[in-house]
Amino acid sequence: MTPDVQNVESLIKFEYRFKENLKQHHEDLADRKHLMVEFTKRYLDDAPDEIELDSVTLFPVERAGKSGSEVFYLDVRIKNLDYPRRFIAKFQNIKNTKREHASAFKASTAQMATAVTKFELLNKDLGMLICDLARVGNHIEFRNFFLSDASTESCESALVSAFKFIGKNPNPTDPEEYLFYSDYKRYVERSAMPLERLKAMRGGQVTNIGLQEVAQEIVKYHDDILAKFNFKIVPYLVHGDLHARNLMVNSEDPTRTELIDFGWVNYGHPAKDFVLMEATLKFMLLHEFLAGLTKKNKISLHLSVAAYERFEDFLCDHGLQLPEVEEFKRFLLNLGELHELQKDALVRVYTCLRVVRNSANELLNQYCNEYMENEHKSAERHYFVSLFLVVLGLSSMSEMEPIWTLLGLQKMGAKIWSS
Repeated sequence: MTPDVQNVESLIKFEYRFKENLKQHHEDLADRKHLMVEFTKRYLDDAPDEIELDSVTLFPVERAGKSGSEVFYLDVRIKNLDYPRRFIAKFQNIKNTKREHASAFKASTAQMATAVTKFELLNKDLGMLICDLARVGNHIEFRNFFLSDASTESCESALVSAFKFIGKNPNPTDPEEYLFYSDYKRYVERSAMPLERLKAMRGGQVTNIGLQEVAQEIVKYHDDILAKFNFKIVPYLVHGDLHARNLMVNSEDPTRTELIDFGWVNYGHPAKDFVLMEATLKFMLLHEFLAGLTKKNKISLHLSVAAYERFEDFLCDHGLQLPEVEEFKRFLLNLGELHELQKDALVRVYTCLRVVRNSANELLNQYCNEYMENEHKSAERHYFVSLFLVVLGLSSMSEMEPIWTLLGLQKMGAKIWSS
């Protein structure tokens, strides 16, 4: 059917204030509504004639950092249906829209994503991407799912589902040359200049000699990686930004998941998506989970630096082959006085890390055996170098727990040369 534009526009609602200035807000709103009308008309054109639109509602997705884009959950409701059709809508300039749409097309071809469509308002340099969440009714970000009352087993199931779509698409015939360290420069050389911040911690008069020494070790590990880990690699199609906000989960069936936000999709090292998720789990979600438990129970459940250091030692000691969860629980008994809720939080993170590392272990062993020369055949070394570089790049983000991040970098750097 061909819907009337005015009728459609009257049903579109943004739960968002674009600008403090009311006039500018209304102008921005009108531009975005124009694109939403185009999307809604296309959606209804494919619908049966008897279908009647009830509402189109957009409400903002909380994002980390300043990406220059606006991301919304989008619910399209049809009259006489109790449930909406769910999408993600992302507004940004046209150049970034075109680039991300091309990346999303690659991802959908590789079954890492369902269909992503684009709309453009050329005279306003405004583009819109629509990501269909067809696989995940009752959708929730993995971050919120992890921090909720969902079971640890459900969090584990969600990650198992997500990694079914990761690491399946090598491109060994790509004529472009890909080098290990160069592939991660985009992460290390972020605008916040994380490496320069560490270098600043090394020198001058400081009150904390311990932190100065840790920073010095981390910079040395980085320089050693730069010198010895820029050999040629075979690229895989990777999501490139697989953190906990870019994984959508069906809250009633966590075995159904969907990836979103394809602005960083690229060909690169196959460990990339795995280490991004590990960084999220250890340095962001663990801290948030404990903070939430502290507030809810009105007791301090913050993890001591010593306990976190022992946790990181355990992870480094076992590398890509993490023991069963029961063995980790026995390890926790030797970790000093821990509240049961602290143990629960560590077990949840560890259970999820086992999924990440088990998945990475299978892929990277296959990858190294097939494509790497003898001196570069260590799957663990590939993983820990990748993890070190990604965590280094993220270390300047406010969402990262700073002391744990520094300790983690120090431990991971030492692990690289023992692998």
